[in-house]
Amino acid sequence: MGLNNLGVMGKSIPFMLGWLASAILCVGGQPMFGQAQKNVAFVGELSYSIGVNDVWGYVDTAGNEYALVGLVEGVSIVDLADSTNPQELFYLPGAETGWRDLKTFQNYAYVCNEGDSGILVIDLAGLPDTVHYRDTVIAGMITAHNIWIDEFGFLYMVGGNAFAGGIAIYDLNPDPWTPTFVGFYDERYVHDIYVRDNLAYLAEIFNGQLTILDVSDKSDPQILGTHSYTGGFTHNTWLNDAGDVCFTTDEYNGASLIAWDVSDPMNIQELDRIRSSVSKERAAPHNVHVLNDYLMTAYYQDGLHITDAHRPGNLIEVGYYDTSELDGGGFRGSWGAYPFLPSGLVLMSDREEGLIVLRPTFVRGCYLEGDITDKQTGAAVGGTDVAIQDTLGVTVSELSGAYAAGVADSGLYQVVYSRYGYVSDTLEVLLDHGMVTELDVELTPSPRVDFTIRVLEAGSMQPIEGAEIRAEVEAVEELFVFQSNLDGEVNDPRFVIDTYQMIVGKWGYVTQEMQVVADSSQPSVTFLLEPGYYDDFALDFGWTVEGNPRNGNWERGEPIGTYETFFNWGIFNPEFDLPDDIGDQAYVTGNRGGSAFSYDVDRGFTRLVSPPIDLRLYQHPRITYYYWFVNWSLINQGQIGNDFYRVSITDGVDTFIVQDYIGPFDTTWTQAEIRVEEYFPPDREVRVMFYTQDFEAGNQDAVEAGLDGFRVEEWFPLAAEDDWESSNWDLRMHASHPSLELNFLNTIPSSLSSYHLEIYSLAGNRLLSTELNPRQRTHHLPFHYPAGMYIARLTGATQSQGVKRFLKLE
Repeated sequence: MGLNNLGVMGKSIPFMLGWLASAILCVGGQPMFGQAQKNVAFVGELSYSIGVNDVWGYVDTAGNEYALVGLVEGVSIVDLADSTNPQELFYLPGAETGWRDLKTFQNYAYVCNEGDSGILVIDLAGLPDTVHYRDTVIAGMITAHNIWIDEFGFLYMVGGNAFAGGIAIYDLNPDPWTPTFVGFYDERYVHDIYVRDNLAYLAEIFNGQLTILDVSDKSDPQILGTHSYTGGFTHNTWLNDAGDVCFTTDEYNGASLIAWDVSDPMNIQELDRIRSSVSKERAAPHNVHVLNDYLMTAYYQDGLHITDAHRPGNLIEVGYYDTSELDGGGFRGSWGAYPFLPSGLVLMSDREEGLIVLRPTFVRGCYLEGDITDKQTGAAVGGTDVAIQDTLGVTVSELSGAYAAGVADSGLYQVVYSRYGYVSDTLEVLLDHGMVTELDVELTPSPRVDFTIRVLEAGSMQPIEGAEIRAEVEAVEELFVFQSNLDGEVNDPRFVIDTYQMIVGKWGYVTQEMQVVADSSQPSVTFLLEPGYYDDFALDFGWTVEGNPRNGNWERGEPIGTYETFFNWGIFNPEFDLPDDIGDQAYVTGNRGGSAFSYDVDRGFTRLVSPPIDLRLYQHPRITYYYWFVNWSLINQGQIGNDFYRVSITDGVDTFIVQDYIGPFDTTWTQAEIRVEEYFPPDREVRVMFYTQDFEAGNQDAVEAGLDGFRVEEWFPLAAEDDWESSNWDLRMHASHPSLELNFLNTIPSSLSSYHLEIYSLAGNRLLSTELNPRQRTHHLPFHYPAGMYIARLTGATQSQGVKRFLKLE
């Protein structure tokens, strides 16, 4: 690799022009626009004509401070002797890339990128007069997303082209100028890493998890523990000074900064989480660093965010400085925050604004902590909202009733404690910096009733065990989830008197929704579930997800819209579930929203598999479902990509491909069907599989898919009714008891020696099948089914099929 030597007096004219083009000074030492700020002062700024990414600091042996700024096309070395007027000393050109990460060891800086050329090594010993630098590729690592150097002089490169995007480890001690490769970790892609005391804390972004490695033996790293969590998109990690709490960021809009207890790597526990108030908790966090138990976080379009983490179970926002004119969600604005200079200055890199120098004033938060209990029973009241006046965030008490909240400024505050089912209480409390104020609260319960929910099988009236019940109070968005017992019941002696929207279901039955008033005059409700298979994903019936994509796995949830902006094709994920079904849930791939390329299926496959379906319930089973699919090629500018969405059916032995969808834009919910008898006889158990993939490196294709409205039904044509049948038989519900009455109105043809009656729901589920005596003119048949429309089919020995509809009222 080539060695470069730059001296201030020896710059060539072309290099001087490049240097002048790269840096534009902020005149007068004042910010270019007004920002939201708290406990942070603006010091100086250096603007660039090209995009900025990460930032790091360096201090020479004389105590002079410098900023190392990553740029799209190189590295900028900035003199901070006059921090109000930062001056670029050197511009080191490099591979064009949106990502650069920089760290230092002794008098060397190490820079990785996602363009090419491996590790950039910079010898800073000659500053401020000269620098030497070289690119070097070791062990095949040409690109990397991030870099770390531990206290023992080992360098860790992550998210690169080699070792499955895991970790490449190098020893800098023999020769810092030429790192020595010593080991690797290739279990999963690693987005960022923090290492101390031979423990590595990995941000495995596409698995949404924090993993802890023992790297004592660099040639054989060992996993000590891992923890995945709901909504995880683990972007970076950093350890507190004590070494028992790790902080992580999730890189998406509205995500939190999370504190984890890592004292036992095999039992990682969440302590608390916090979001930035600057854009009303809409911004995305990027990188967090820790300084004296303060979290210094680059929060994209919200700028610098300072959190007091002295009590990591009670994170409190105590400062901020908005470096960007932009607001809310998005991935522009602040990239990095370096807080470790001896002067106390904080270096911010803003993608559009450049290098910004800030000086924070650190204050401890004012802590409010206590326990919340039921005034009548003394039981813990979890899920209580604790809102302190004039603050944005709301703290929620734990299941144990414990809560921890706080504010940045001392003073007298009103605190509102509110929980559905209890009378809200407002208390006044005096809070002070660094002080823990303990306040226990007793809440008075709202009126209650002893209420029972019964779930029975329609027809047989047998109890259904294990049915899922969701009871929601829509006016306050309060949700309760129950499961029926052996007797098909749920009983709650302290059920809050109110009006609920209840959804009840179980795999093998048709889901029901009903509005229910629970009070002393109506102390129970009964749901009659019709046998059959129906799933609109309002409830979780145990579908399984298989696959190995870096991101884009199937997820059950309310669809979040995704969009394409390169060629103005507009919406991809249609943003809503199937209209007119129960609830607002569906299965979608990578349900995070934003750009169609951000969380789509990448570098792998994802397969969604139904629970087993017993076809013996049907004579002619038909499976229907609704889907959408996008397979959009960036390379071919909106044409069909080379991936697909495959639907298959299997009995565990044989598997048949039913349909391959190829896109590029099936972006509305479309119904499709599987006529099962084309593949299997109706005498076995089958599963249906929904598979999609994207194996290309990078974001060459946008691959997204959806599924909703899955059902199995009896398929038969509603044929024209025979003259004799249409005029000679009648069906109605009996007036005095819950039975179905069938009457023959005229003479039965002598050729009719037998007939067969079947009753179906409109969903196509067969509810009744019986042979009846043809000489009996009136028949009463038990019919314990909910109110609604039903279909009857009568088949005689020599007569064609006849079909009638009838209505059962409440």
